[in-house]
Amino acid sequence: MAQTKKVKKLKSTPLAIPSDKQLNTEVKSLMGKSRVWVGLAIVLLVLGAGMYIKNANSKGNNSSQVIDLVSPQPTVAGKVVPVSSPTAKPAVIMKKVATLADTNGKVEVTVQGGDSFWKISEKACGTGRYFLDIQSQLGYTNRTIHAGDKLIVQCPN
Repeated sequence: MAQTKKVKKLKSTPLAIPSDKQLNTEVKSLMGKSRVWVGLAIVLLVLGAGMYIKNANSKGNNSSQVIDLVSPQPTVAGKVVPVSSPTAKPAVIMKKVATLADTNGKVEVTVQGGDSFWKISEKACGTGRYFLDIQSQLGYTNRTIHAGDKLIVQCPN
């Protein structure tokens, strides 16, 4: 006669959600394992390398613009390149040069005929949106500017 085996049924229990104290204990135990730190370091290195490669590929021709600003004779791949026309707007170049030359961010602007605070903000900061900030920081809220005025402008960050 054939013998039959009895199969033991497992009881199903609801999923137990660990308490905060249990989670803290598990996290502390993981933080003490060197393989967690090594894994985290590898992930960060891979992400950093990916971002570096993406940034290097996306720069393309924009990197020569920085060389134009820093070097009196722009070079590409070690060869001197003549500059026939500016590659960026004068206000943007002026802001970059002012930032390189003056570490506190202050720029001296001489007011020209027809200038407004918007135009001064464009010249000094690269955008006109700071005109109210510049006007109030210089104390010109109730006064007008005149050609020849010398203003020390500091663009907001």
